Amino acid sequence: MSDFEALHPRAAAGRFTSKTNDAPDGTLSGATLPNGRTPAPGMVGIHGEKFFQAADIDPHQRWNGFAVPSFTREVTEQIVQWTNDAAGPDEPSFEWDGDTLIDVWRDGDEEDRQEVGQTVLSDGTVLYDVGASSWVWSEPDE
Repeated sequence: MSDFEALHPRAAAGRFTSKTNDAPDGTLSGATLPNGRTPAPGMVGIHGEKFFQAADIDPHQRWNGFAVPSFTREVTEQIVQWTNDAAGPDEPSFEWDGDTLIDVWRDGDEEDRQEVGQTVLSDGTVLYDVGASSWVWSEPDE
């Protein structure tokens, strides 16, 4: 299985490139999540090779043992660029519709479009749940 297939379990093939990510600081200060919890920032990566700064990693939530991170718009744009650069014509990609991120799956003439989950913080900041509960996000110490 390629790294891209691991990133997108539904993908048929991958063209993953391992590049260092010079992510801007995606952390937040003073804002709280809708449940009142303060965001817990941290780095998450795909197979320990490609890391992004998550604005929040809920320490109590895991998907199949993997982290379930949320990202600021700025970091989400980096993830979108990295994913779209690796995607072929019939592989998943992302598109923006204003402030809404759309996960697009194509198979020939078929197309499936799903909105990526969002969390709005107390200060109005929107976090994007890119790959939450479907990608194999891991933290550096895992």
